[in-house]
Amino acid sequence: LEADIDQVANDFLRLQADLANYRRQHEDAMSKAGYLGRQDVLRSLVPFTADVDRALVMPEGLSQREAGIFESYALTFKKVYGVWDKFG
Repeated sequence: LEADIDQVANDFLRLQADLANYRRQHEDAMSKAGYLGRQDVLRSLVPFTADVDRALVMPEGLSQREAGIFESYALTFKKVYGVWDKFG
């Protein structure tokens, strides 16, 4: 009977260790998947970046009001660049 109890206790400890290993592997896999997903998104935005670069050049002859509007949009896109730099 004592040998059976020891065997059950050992089996239980192994199952606990297996579960802990599974959880760790699952967390690692999910972390890697998230990283790879961000990379894919950033890669798809590369062509858009070139368009934004061209769009951020202020045209000549804008009124003061138009220049202010342009600057507000430019500021927004510069914030987007900051996000890309953070994750890219």
